[in-house]
Amino acid sequence: MLIKRLYEESDLAIEKILMREHQRLNLTSQELIILLALFSYYKRRTFSVSALSKRVDFTQNEIGEMVDSLINKGFISFYLESKDGKTREVFSLDKTFEKIEEIYAEDEEKRKMEQVESNITKAIEQMEIAIGKPLSAYELEIIRKWYEKEEYGHHKIMELIYQADLSGRASVRYIERLLNQSNIEPLEADEQADKIIEKLFKR
Repeated sequence: MLIKRLYEESDLAIEKILMREHQRLNLTSQELIILLALFSYYKRRTFSVSALSKRVDFTQNEIGEMVDSLINKGFISFYLESKDGKTREVFSLDKTFEKIEEIYAEDEEKRKMEQVESNITKAIEQMEIAIGKPLSAYELEIIRKWYEKEEYGHHKIMELIYQADLSGRASVRYIERLLNQSNIEPLEADEQADKIIEKLFKR
């Protein structure tokens, strides 16, 4: 886990992250306080409710309830550890690191989707400029699939649109053929084929 490694090896300010993201993590302010207190015992991996009560302004019963809540929400786990012939119960905050990584992964996926949508819009706008008219629903769907397949880079798509525009050969079908094949020559029937397929799409 990247977040865990950064915390252990690079002193990542996990407390700041938790305070900033606690609502997205579905933590109450009271649970957040207890979770932050538990991080102070991270290296020891053991704690007592009595010891926690000296760090936070809650009764031992309240602390116990919030620890149970954190367990149920999947932030803390406990397991038995054997060492030198002795067995003790230790706690792990690995699930907390996992939850933080999950929300950051969601953020990254959202950012990527927004970038894809932006790229699609740019490609559509440039294509409409190149052909001098709005694209049909069928043509819009083709352009969207270029990006959904993730087989072609945005730079390549835009470059081909510019080249086709300069050569006077701009059409969605022609660009698609260039994307799928190399060194292809334009076909005279491209425009007519576009119209036929567009009619089929509208039915």
